[in-house]
Amino acid sequence: MHTVAIYSYEDRMSAHRQKVCSRISLYRTHTDIFSLQADEAYQVGKGLTPVAAYLAQDNIISIALEHGVDMIHPGYGFLSENAEFARKVEQAGLAFVGPSPEVIDALGDKTKARTIAMKVGVPVVPGTPGPVASYQEAASFIEEHGFPVIIKAAMGGGGRGMRVVREQGDFQDAFSRATSEAKSAFGDGTVFIERFLDRPRHIEVQILADGQGNYVHLFERDCSVQRRHQKVVEVAPATHLPDDVRQAILADALKLAESVQYRNAGTAEFLVDQMGRHYFIEINPRIQVEHTITEEITGIDIVAAQIQIAAGATLPQLGLTQENITKRGFAIQCRVTTENAAASFQPDTGKIEVYRSAGGNGPHYDSLLVKVTVSGTTYEVARRKMLRALVEFRIRGVKTLDPRRVHRWKDMDYSECKEIHSVYHSNSFIQFIDDTPDLFKLVQTQNRAQKLLAYLGDLAVNGSSIKGLKIDIVVPQLQDRNDPDNGPPLDCSQPCEVGWRNIIVKQGPEAFAQAVRQYPGTLIMDTTWRDAHQSLLATRLRTIDMVNIARETSYALANAYSLECWGGATFDVAMRFLYEDPWERLMKLGIDAAKKAGGVCEAVVCYSGDVADSKKTKYTLDYYMNFVDELVAEGIHVLGIKDMAGLLKPMAATLLIGAIRKKYPDLPIHVHSHDTAGIAAATMIAAAVAGADVVDVAIDICMALEQTTLGTGIRYADIQALNLYWSQVRQLYSCFEANVRASDSSVFDHEMPGGQYTNLMFQASQLGLGTQWSEIKKKYIEANQLCGDIIKVTPSSKVVGDFAQWMTSNGLSAEQVKEQAEHLDFPSSVVEFFQGYLGQPYGGFPEPLRTHIIRNKPRIDGRPGASLPPMDFKKIKADLRAKFGKHITDCDVMSYAMYPKVFEEYQGFVEKYGDLRPDISEEMHISIEKGKMLIIRLMAIGSVTEGKGTRDVWFEVNGSVGAPMSGVVVEVRVKEGQEVKKGDILCIQSAMKMESAVSAPVSGHVKRVVVHEGDSLNQGDLVVEIVH
Repeated sequence: MHTVAIYSYEDRMSAHRQKVCSRISLYRTHTDIFSLQADEAYQVGKGLTPVAAYLAQDNIISIALEHGVDMIHPGYGFLSENAEFARKVEQAGLAFVGPSPEVIDALGDKTKARTIAMKVGVPVVPGTPGPVASYQEAASFIEEHGFPVIIKAAMGGGGRGMRVVREQGDFQDAFSRATSEAKSAFGDGTVFIERFLDRPRHIEVQILADGQGNYVHLFERDCSVQRRHQKVVEVAPATHLPDDVRQAILADALKLAESVQYRNAGTAEFLVDQMGRHYFIEINPRIQVEHTITEEITGIDIVAAQIQIAAGATLPQLGLTQENITKRGFAIQCRVTTENAAASFQPDTGKIEVYRSAGGNGPHYDSLLVKVTVSGTTYEVARRKMLRALVEFRIRGVKTLDPRRVHRWKDMDYSECKEIHSVYHSNSFIQFIDDTPDLFKLVQTQNRAQKLLAYLGDLAVNGSSIKGLKIDIVVPQLQDRNDPDNGPPLDCSQPCEVGWRNIIVKQGPEAFAQAVRQYPGTLIMDTTWRDAHQSLLATRLRTIDMVNIARETSYALANAYSLECWGGATFDVAMRFLYEDPWERLMKLGIDAAKKAGGVCEAVVCYSGDVADSKKTKYTLDYYMNFVDELVAEGIHVLGIKDMAGLLKPMAATLLIGAIRKKYPDLPIHVHSHDTAGIAAATMIAAAVAGADVVDVAIDICMALEQTTLGTGIRYADIQALNLYWSQVRQLYSCFEANVRASDSSVFDHEMPGGQYTNLMFQASQLGLGTQWSEIKKKYIEANQLCGDIIKVTPSSKVVGDFAQWMTSNGLSAEQVKEQAEHLDFPSSVVEFFQGYLGQPYGGFPEPLRTHIIRNKPRIDGRPGASLPPMDFKKIKADLRAKFGKHITDCDVMSYAMYPKVFEEYQGFVEKYGDLRPDISEEMHISIEKGKMLIIRLMAIGSVTEGKGTRDVWFEVNGSVGAPMSGVVVEVRVKEGQEVKKGDILCIQSAMKMESAVSAPVSGHVKRVVVHEGDSLNQGDLVVEIVH
């Protein structure tokens, strides 16, 4: 059989131009062999809208006549129920694959069909005797039968032009919308009204007739699961339908067909109420979407039978007698539609970014994307097959009503006739989906692979602002403990379970503090994981680079006091730059919380000034000793001395640590410093000699304490192994280096914290102030004095840094700031500091500068938290979930409360790309969870698409092409022997209404071209062979 397809302009690239799945198919009956490929295809309805094109009756017939067509199959939409079109087809001397125009007219009009049913004794739902032209005409029917009623389009189906009305006040609007919708969909706005049955089942019977007195049924289908009268799930045969009801419905279907001398395929539809009574509602004089499940249980090709009947064959000639038709097993069909169930099933449009499954038609005509049909020997087997098929779907880019996302489908046992089983039980009903909103507490798909590909694609096309060095990092092996020279490497496959933490777990924090104090040497806290003292990586260190060395570190530093992997600014930095969740690293803070949790409470004194310099009178030894007294009174376990800027000189360390040790001989002391000035090693040794129990180092300094009574108990070889790893990792972050090549003793003047020193240098460069670094350091000194010579630690250090950069940018001196403060626009962080949002600085705020800066803004003179209004965390959580999804947790609420803008940007990034520029053919192994590895290879980057400014990027994911849709070659741009450059377009492919360029992944010459225009491509098919 020679086939001719027609297509609208919007469908010009669609698969139905090549396959006989077009909306209206035209046939030449030259042979009895049905080709799977359309032999010819012609555009219909030029200049018309997508829908109007397929309703252009005269144009369709003209194309058929022009190209020698013998018969026209109308499909299952558009003109399939249009008697006028069928009549025109026959008048043109063509065969119409469907009922006669007279039958379509009699049954396609539901009001006429009701009359026929009543004449032959088939029960119908009470309704108006004929069509209703206005809502006023329905008054007598409503007065007699009351509400609820259902308004139905007389000339159509599929839920269009159909409205349920339960109250008088809604009737006029519903009537207007139903008639308008019917007019748009079917070209006829006629409607009729019926009494609405609450919670009925929808049972339909597939019938075949040859127009020569032979009629058969192909059993029934249960279509009760619907959404707004559009079928979602269909089952054949119907489950849990009493046999006497089934037989009565089948008999009535044949009775109706015979009464109108039906020809070809059709579907008689019935409602079954909760008492088991059935009512005829309509006959669809066409093939239906769900006919495939009837084909599955009967083995009969219904479309083939339609064509053969239209060609003159009788049912007996086709072997289709009732006694020969049997059913085998069960079949289920699910419709996947482009609708957003979370937004009242609104149709969704957009570019389909990922599609994995069979193809389907697009959104110009209907939200139906694809239908899935399965069969099995039993209903349970079919159900399980359907679930498996739906689980394998991957559709990205548009929202879909995917039945697998109905959360109870997987959890309930159908065989027990409970819960979801009631969908096909006698108690199920048409409004099941509409009336059961809990069904759509949707299972959230993670979409991790596609988000990752989107991120990599963005980097592949646009590049990265970060230009670190790419190397393969080698994780070092540690020496055997018993035979370092000849023994096998230490097994680090499991974390080391030896360490100081065991004392906390087994004996408690007090015993831990006592053991630390009694240790004969000096313990260390390794700061490498937090970027080392100098924040050399500008706080950009990713969690993955810690994880990769974690097990080895647990052995190498088993005798370490602790590891530092968190800095004061790391919380917002994790979201701002790393796009990581900071709560995954963060530990809970607070003395009471730590003590109640059974943890060690280490309270910190922040160091500034110089206790050894008698000229500095604000932060003196007495100041620090008074502060220590307060902390000890709170019951702390360990005292920390935090020297944020590296200001603690060896002599000052000796004085301060010595005084504390003398007054509190049993209190463990932990000293932290930065090495901006290059004296931290000497300071740490002095602190250890003076009585400090723990000092912070970037591991190398450990060796300076060996051969003394202050040894750390850490092996030199292990330190070198860890150094090897971090020296490699540092190269990855070379782009963040602040070019600090030597120590800077000017820190004793500006007192800038070590982490801020490199961060501020980097930030100044980004703001165009890199050449004024020396000036920024001077302004930092002035800004600190303007703030009242404050303790500079996150976030107060940021205030001083913002202040300094602002003064540099505006060329302002400290005196000018004081003189003009009433008229200047200060950075928001500076204003909030002077308002009191960070608390009260030691010594108070300088006046009148404070008043001039904050002006009429609120002033806080006590603890900021005491006067803050309460936050409605429940409302914040609800708002965040509405904006970003149901995955929002209480930790996310806390993140938003502290850093609202940064959190929203972070969530936006995660939503787009999930939880850097890759090279062509580069293979990346990415673990998305335990036991699940994505192996991604960048295959090619297409050229810029004219008019769109975009490129297509092709990935291979675990062996599957990243755009895994079958497509059609619409243009080939190269020839054999032609020289091509990397990125040149080889051919244009169309898939699911999207054109994409297949570009050359390498330069070379074309050895052979294996595709031609019009060829269909499957995933992984070879297109062009290129050789160097």
